Amino acid sequence: MDVTLKAFLVGCLSLGCASLHAQSIASGTASFVSERNCVAGSSGCDSLTGLVESVLSSNSDGVASNSSLAASGYGTVSASSSLSGPLGAPILSVSAISTGGTREAATAVGLQSYTYIGTSSIADTFGGVLNYTQTINGNYSLTGSGISTSLAIFTLPPGAQFDAGLGQTANFASLLDASVGNLPLYSGGVVQPAFTLLGLSAKSDSATKFAGSLDPSVSVTLNPGETVWIAESLQAIAPNGSSVDPRFSAKWSNTTGLVIGPSAVRAPELDPNSAVSGATLLGGVILLLRGRRKPNIPS
Repeated sequence: MDVTLKAFLVGCLSLGCASLHAQSIASGTASFVSERNCVAGSSGCDSLTGLVESVLSSNSDGVASNSSLAASGYGTVSASSSLSGPLGAPILSVSAISTGGTREAATAVGLQSYTYIGTSSIADTFGGVLNYTQTINGNYSLTGSGISTSLAIFTLPPGAQFDAGLGQTANFASLLDASVGNLPLYSGGVVQPAFTLLGLSAKSDSATKFAGSLDPSVSVTLNPGETVWIAESLQAIAPNGSSVDPRFSAKWSNTTGLVIGPSAVRAPELDPNSAVSGATLLGGVILLLRGRRKPNIPS
């Protein structure tokens, strides 16, 4: 059982499970960092051995998530996601600096919703320039290296909110799945029903750049009364003495008529005083965890 799920069960037992529920959110942030050992082959990092240490932080409907690590004998790695950009847009920042024989990785993801209250349809663009510096000292095609980012704009059914699943791991994986177009890439995440993708941009770079830049912008048409969702992710992977340091602050090119949040009120959540007992919920959670794979979140 992974550390996140173990902590979840401990908290469930000590605090009671009656208040556990799948979270319906209007916005969210999450971050994950890890440090692993490289196994050398044709490159200095052909595969990876056990997870040395990792930190997962997620904040449903919150404004910021932060994770960092600097284990003895390893490099340093950090990730942060905040909804502090123009009109609450996500700001993502990750950094991974590895030592020889180690592999550091960082992922940040943000989710925000907007309702267009204008009286006529308009074309608008969400995005901006992603700036980074990175030094990649070899070809690490088997374990990955450098930066990657993905930005999706989508709609959900009128009045619906984003289903972030149950707990930090599901929240993180659900946001990641949405950022790549609602593909079920990360086990433990929730694929959104009736998800309509309006636009998707994915960019990556694994070459040394002292002043690199990418533009993962997406252009869409905003219709009166429509709620659109933004999900974006940013990852840095630094193997075997490499270093990667990107930051992405996106925004709308035109904010006229845009307000933060969905057009309908929050969907009802599980009542802690309902007839479903905490013991029944705990039993269901244990059965669920027994049957599921360990989440393959970016590592």
